[in-house]
Amino acid sequence: MHYPSIVGANGRIAPENISLNGGWKPIDVNEPVGVSIHQDLGRVLVSTMPGHSWMIESDLTDGTFALDGEPVDGGHSVRVEVGIAPAEAVRSVTRWWRLVSEPLGVSPKLGRAFYGIPEPEGSLDDPDCEPEGFILDDPDYEPIIPKCMLIHLFPPIQEVNHIEADKQEEHKRKLIEDRMRLKDADFLGVKANRDTAGKFAYGQTRLLDGMLGDQEKAIKVAQAIQGIAAKAKQRE
Repeated sequence: MHYPSIVGANGRIAPENISLNGGWKPIDVNEPVGVSIHQDLGRVLVSTMPGHSWMIESDLTDGTFALDGEPVDGGHSVRVEVGIAPAEAVRSVTRWWRLVSEPLGVSPKLGRAFYGIPEPEGSLDDPDCEPEGFILDDPDYEPIIPKCMLIHLFPPIQEVNHIEADKQEEHKRKLIEDRMRLKDADFLGVKANRDTAGKFAYGQTRLLDGMLGDQEKAIKVAQAIQGIAAKAKQRE
């Protein structure tokens, strides 16, 4: 299976941490540095943003990884999509904007489970009224309105002098296209922020070249993430 080069790994990943399809798992702060970029970055975020509970989300069908930080005491959840291709940026922003602006309605029973509220004695809820627990546009159901900060970490820009001469023009053209895609995603993010009254926020930055196993570079990127998240918090 092919994985994007940006999601680097050094072959020391334990078998129990590998899934055929992916999934979610807590960030292991005891994992050695240099296993993967998302693990290195996640370890830093655990210590620098303790107000969130951090997980690694992996989708091995397309080789994508994200760091999900759920707020401990309210506020925006933080989703960091690691090494996302510029061509996927607008689609990603649209997906999460829609999730925030079109919240699902949730039954009282599922709502208590979602928020960790104990079941009352003699509950009158009908557990079979909604098999999935969700329903759209029903005034009798309480909507879950999430607050989400989406952060895109784009791959580092490859230096032109590292590319063969006959491919440099093509590389320059691709850089221009990618720059426009990033501007489109940023423009859409601003619109989404206004549309949702600040419940959705968006930011973007780049991974640093040679970041795998380099703790100082992981800290610099984590600081950029903190700065983006702080701006979103100011707009709450």
